[in-house]
Amino acid sequence: PVAETILIDQEGGLFVNSVEIFFKSVDTAIPIRLTIRSVRDGTPTQIIVPGADKVLYPGASDDNIQVSTDGTTATKFTFDHPVYLAQDQEYAIVLTAQTNNYEVFLAEIGAKDLANTGTVIDKQPYGGVFFSSANASTWTPEQTLDLKFRLNRCKFDTSKNAEINLVNDVVPVSY
Repeated sequence: PVAETILIDQEGGLFVNSVEIFFKSVDTAIPIRLTIRSVRDGTPTQIIVPGADKVLYPGASDDNIQVSTDGTTATKFTFDHPVYLAQDQEYAIVLTAQTNNYEVFLAEIGAKDLANTGTVIDKQPYGGVFFSSANASTWTPEQTLDLKFRLNRCKFDTSKNAEINLVNDVVPVSY
């Protein structure tokens, strides 16, 4: 398992519809799972943001996992509905699979940027932290690495005179 933390600084938060990950290699039979989780004290938790959970299967026609040798081809994990991420909250994009055959592209400080004609990476692109784990529960931070990903936010058409009313229902407690 690997994870990358992100801080949502967009005023009012944002709705996300997908995350794109850049794979170097994949497993031919075992699926991979992407979740967005809450972060506590700078470390990913086991708490998945509602709706932010997607599994992709290798070779499936709709959700084919793409690979590239140079990190230019992305695999899109599209959620079933828009996922809200609150302003000033830290989250983690987490990848898990029951195999070690998946490899993702990382940016490493001091290494050459593959997509930018070999320019040396001399600073972190944003304030996130990359984590690795053996069990998706205990995480080790890697301060000089960052996951290559693209977070896709929703764009709503507000030009129409339609109304939408979103309500958070109370969920009964069960014992």
